[in-house]
Amino acid sequence: MQFWNGGTYDLKGVNHRWQGWGAMLDDKDNRFRVELIQNEDKVWRIVSIQSKPYEYSDAMVDKLKT
Repeated sequence: MQFWNGGTYDLKGVNHRWQGWGAMLDDKDNRFRVELIQNEDKVWRIVSIQSKPYEYSDAMVDKLKT
């Protein structure tokens, strides 16, 4: 995996969140997103890897996050 940049950090409600995006090294068409959310003393991690066409699975990734 290779991240495109340093990601973004923000607050989601009262929870701290970091998100990073990138591509798989062996297949640049496969993109990934990593999201870390801190909720009090716990950290939730969501990792998604998508193949083209990305739009096909965007809704599924958003549902998983919810």
